[in-house]
Formats: sequence, structure tokens, C-alpha cells
Amino acid sequence: MELLKIVALGDATESKTTLVTQSYALLIEDTYQKQVVVDGQPYTVEIKDSSGRDEHRALLDQSIRDAEAFALVYSVTSRETFARIEKHYNRIISLKQDYYEEIPSATESLVRAGLVRRSSVHKTSPMIPIMIIGDNFDKVDKREVSRDEAIRLAERLECKFLETSTKTSVNVEMCFDTWENERLREEGKDVRKGRTLRNVLCCGE
Repeated sequence: MELLKIVALGDATESKTTLVTQSYALLIEDTYQKQVVVDGQPYTVEIKDSSGRDEHRALLDQSIRDAEAFALVYSVTSRETFARIEKHYNRIISLKQDYYEEIPSATESLVRAGLVRRSSVHKTSPMIPIMIIGDNFDKVDKREVSRDEAIRLAERLECKFLETSTKTSVNVEMCFDTWENERLREEGKDVRKGRTLRNVLCCGE
């Protein structure tokens, strides 16, 4: 069974952890897992709820290198957590940049797999699946970050975007299910050709 690894990052710790635990079952410590079926094909989706503690930095860096997709979580009621989204994005790009430089054929393979737009290939940073998630959108009176502002950031960084409410569970399942289905359908295209997503990311054609 194919495994898709996701890492969740962000300074809205409570929102991030609640998003993960509402959708996934605990595997070990801060790693969660669930089984999904997309187009009749079974997959295991594993998500790591990252810790911001310095002593875990090396472990998190390795998890980022190993992951195939990312969730960047902030609270719409905290401009500070939103302001740090780009820091987490840059960390991912920096770690993945070294990975891509070692695999020159990866970008073209991602284009062929439909995971990256060809118009983005000229960029020096690797394009990888990232979703920006704004939690607590139900707290209208406490909102500090507008939806339009978050959309502009997501468009600039070429990330997907969704607002959620872990309190009312609105869009919680959708934020991962929609993303997983899209990602795994792309993987399924390559599986049917005898190529897994890991082959595409790591080995090219």
C-alpha cells in the first residue's frame, strides 16, 4: 500500500494539533495516520504534527525532506501566526531545494505528472504541494487576518488555501480530504503506468 507523508507546520499550535487529531488516528507520539481509498486504490496517509521546540529541529528537518506534501496552519485571530507562515514556507523550500538540486530531472517529471505548472519551472525554488490553512474563521469578532489577505499570500507562494473552524468542524475534513484525493489521483495515474509518486519525486522517468 502506497504511503503519502504530510508535515503540518505553524505557530497556531492548538489549531494545528486539533486539525490533525480530528481527521487522523494517533500512530506514535506526534505522528498520525489513516487509510483512504481514491478511485478504488488504497493508500495510507501519514501526517506529522510538528513541534516548534529547538531540540526537535533536526528531526523536523528530516521529516520535511522526507515529506511529499505540507500544511501550513495559522489562526485568523492571530496576525503573528499568519506572519510566520512565510517563514515556514521558506524553511520547506530551503530544505527541499538541496533535495531537488541533487535530482535534476525531478522538476520535469513533476510537470509531466501534473503536480507542477510548467510556468513555474523557471523558478529557482522547488514547487511542492503546500496548503495554507486559516483556522478559527468562525470567530468573526476576533479576526485579525482577512480572507483576501490570506488568498493573496497563497497566490504569491502558489499554495492552495482554505479556512477552517476546528470548533464547529467546518471544512476540517475537507482541508485534508480534498487535498489528499487530488494528490493521490495524480499518484494513481503514475501507479497505473508502473510509476509511484516516490518514483516521480526521486527518480524521474
